Amino acid sequence: MTCLLAMTPISCYHPSGDLAFSVHKNSLEEDSTLAFALGSAETQENISLFFKDLHRVGEQVMQCFAIALQIPDSEGGMNYFSDKHPWSESSGTMLRFHHYPQQSNNPGVPLAGCHSDYGSVTILIQKDIPGLEVKAYRSHNDQTDVPWISAPVIPETLLINIGDAMQMWTNGLLKSTKHRVVYHPAQQTQPRYSIACFLQLSDDTRFHPVPSPLISNLNEGCEDENALCMTAKEYLQYKLEMTYGNLMKSIK
Repeated sequence: MTCLLAMTPISCYHPSGDLAFSVHKNSLEEDSTLAFALGSAETQENISLFFKDLHRVGEQVMQCFAIALQIPDSEGGMNYFSDKHPWSESSGTMLRFHHYPQQSNNPGVPLAGCHSDYGSVTILIQKDIPGLEVKAYRSHNDQTDVPWISAPVIPETLLINIGDAMQMWTNGLLKSTKHRVVYHPAQQTQPRYSIACFLQLSDDTRFHPVPSPLISNLNEGCEDENALCMTAKEYLQYKLEMTYGNLMKSIK
């Protein structure tokens, strides 16, 4: 699975082929980001501007969600979700650059294993080579017989993925999609690149019921009801520990 442990910039490599660099929004001015920019202060600034632009797109997507959910103006209206993701406040929001190297042949395993994203929404940019697949089901149950659907590369297009936090927040009305990355024959001649922006709620935000007439109770969209009493920061840490707890213990 793609490494998701970064809360500060890191490089990480998965044996199946994913070299990733993650930038936390509070780390844009740090030396590690400058190193990723090959020492260019101009490139580092462009990364910062790009990150902020994607964050604004994510806020606009969540405004569309709020409008569709008919959240009344008295409760925040179209800004109900976006107001809880301000750029100025601390959160787990990050930008990740993926590089999948050339492959001489099919490795026989996914380049990024089946998973769902932890946050509110993810904005994905794919380039040239496909490989992303999504599970065609709308249930928590892991139905192994449900097919995978390819998400093709569409030029000048942003792919929006709903995360676990948004699913829990909306009582399962908006679904967090399981997805993976698999080998494509085009990788024999060139590497695969993608960029993902993971939007997380402000650290201290709690998952209060969304004031929408389309959502009844906040207890059916969550795989673990213990998460309902957590802050966004606690929830993210909980998800990381659930996924990587044994791995981190073995490293220690």
